Amino acid sequence: MNLFGFGNKNTQGEQLKKLVKERQKKEKELNKKWSDKAKLKYSQENLKTARKTMESEAMTIDSLEYEKLTQELKARLEKSKFN
Repeated sequence: MNLFGFGNKNTQGEQLKKLVKERQKKEKELNKKWSDKAKLKYSQENLKTARKTMESEAMTIDSLEYEKLTQELKARLEKSKFN
């Protein structure tokens, strides 16, 4: 650009194209941010459900082990009563 504004080759059409490109670039960035947030939310939901299932599985394992231990203790008590 010249000192007095002469020689400015940017016309209104070119400026419009430039603005459209900038807008498209910003829209792409926003879409990427939203998709990243959606992925993060989806992965957080998956982690929450995975945690719940792991906790429920741990509870069932603990209850099964508890039953097994109680049966073993009952068997030991019965053996000790007979001896």
